[in-house]
This record gives sequence, structure tokens and C-alpha cells, in this order.
Amino acid sequence: MDYAQKNLLCTDDEYDGTIIVAFYESNGKLVDAKTYQPQATIPAELPDSYTYTKVFWWENLDTLRTLCDAVTINK
Repeated sequence: MDYAQKNLLCTDDEYDGTIIVAFYESNGKLVDAKTYQPQATIPAELPDSYTYTKVFWWENLDTLRTLCDAVTINK
């Protein structure tokens, strides 16, 4: 799978938790997902076959508690 790279910006002052970047096809099928440690800029690798991306900020992968609303980014 070929990947491009895009920087995603986080705007919260407290960088705790886990960032999940999920990539979807136009029919809603999940193409790929990656986890990142929170930081001011996240260098997300983008698969060629995605149509849109959802970025989630969770407390951790055990509790799955969201820290903010998910953001959708169209290609």
C-alpha cells in the first residue's frame, strides 16, 4: 500500500491519551487505522485508496473514552 503524509494539528493544551487516525473508502469500509501519541503535529501516513479520514482522541485503548468529538477530513 502506498502512503502519502499529512500533518494533523491538535489544539488542546494537554497532550494525554491516544490519537486514532482511521481511513475509509467512499462506501464506509475501513481501509487502515493507525495510532499516535498526542503531540502538536501528527505526521499521519495516508493510504492511496482512502476517500476520507476520521481522527479520534481517546483517553486510552482500554477505556475507549473519547476526549473530544471525532473530526472527519475529506481527501
